[in-house]
Amino acid sequence: MTNKEFIKKGLLLAMMLISMTSNIAWGQKPLDAAEVMPSFPGGETALMQWLSQNITYPAIAEKNGVQGRVIVRFAIGKDGAVCDPEIFRSIDPALDNEALRVIKAMPKWKPGMQKGVPVAVNFTLPITFRLPEKTKDVKPEERHKNSEILKAKEVISEERPKYGEKPLDAAEVMPSFPGGTDALIQWLSQNITYPTTAEKNGVQGRVIVRFAIGKDGGVCDPKIIHSVDPELDKEALRVIKAMPKWKPGMQKGVPVAVYFSLPITFQLPEPETAE
Repeated sequence: MTNKEFIKKGLLLAMMLISMTSNIAWGQKPLDAAEVMPSFPGGETALMQWLSQNITYPAIAEKNGVQGRVIVRFAIGKDGAVCDPEIFRSIDPALDNEALRVIKAMPKWKPGMQKGVPVAVNFTLPITFRLPEKTKDVKPEERHKNSEILKAKEVISEERPKYGEKPLDAAEVMPSFPGGTDALIQWLSQNITYPTTAEKNGVQGRVIVRFAIGKDGGVCDPKIIHSVDPELDKEALRVIKAMPKWKPGMQKGVPVAVYFSLPITFQLPEPETAE
């Protein structure tokens, strides 16, 4: 077997790892996306209401005028329970701690579904802490109450705007590659070229690319969110940009732009051993 055949075999194995170990394997590790995404009981409106009723603006942050948007990443298990929340984007220790506290206190969600089966799915939720403008006519206790309502409304509206304006982090029906996951793996294996310099230096690893699938199914604005090596990063971006149009995500029966994260594993074959 030639070295190129080994490389192709290694790439195929690497692409298979997307489905087996990189958040796409149904039921093994949390998915980054599912056909039906997890949903809070009662939907987004209920989620905003629940947050407004349960978030407490940390006194020290309020006193110091600290505000901003904390992004929390967690998984929704097969049973709908919130698992392993962690800060994805930090603003301030007090705000981070409050965001984690309220996420951990959430009731069970309706779990995500893949091929009709409940699956664990990763979920990213922004929580905006914003103090109201100070006015002479508003009492301190009312200002505090208003800030709770304001940030609850912004939890989704800033990060997940109205359908059709900015890409959503998740939709009721997520975008899908033509032919499904198997076709995606096959397409990647046929179109990725292992960079010569990286191959020569034995560089390998998993690059994660974040991009949006537009309302028309086109791939938009790919960015590296987990880098391994400049050459591998460049090749990952190239192949993502070369993708055919996907089937777009759907929200309330309407096509919407949706963010999507895809891990691409570059793995060299094991060197041949003399028998």
